[in-house]
Amino acid sequence: MRNIKLASILAMSLILVTDATHADMMEQCKVVDSNGNGLIRPYMADSGPNLEGDANAWIYVPYGQCAKINNGDFSGVSQAVRDKIQASNINEAVTTE
Repeated sequence: MRNIKLASILAMSLILVTDATHADMMEQCKVVDSNGNGLIRPYMADSGPNLEGDANAWIYVPYGQCAKINNGDFSGVSQAVRDKIQASNINEAVTTE
């Protein structure tokens, strides 16, 4: 019986550590142009409902991709993330992580 309890505790702790690790691998990313206008498409922000040009809107992206996106490099960026960004203005974007 003691071994079963110990195995259950160990399994639960591994699940909690795994969940925390996955959460740490995502980052909040704001994409704004040089005028301070947000480039996250309307109603696509993970921060909540946003309107066009909302500079406070952000999306979750895999860690390290925010700087790439703000530099106009979409290599390795998922289509789901690309669909949330108005990429036509990305050349004017600045990083605000």
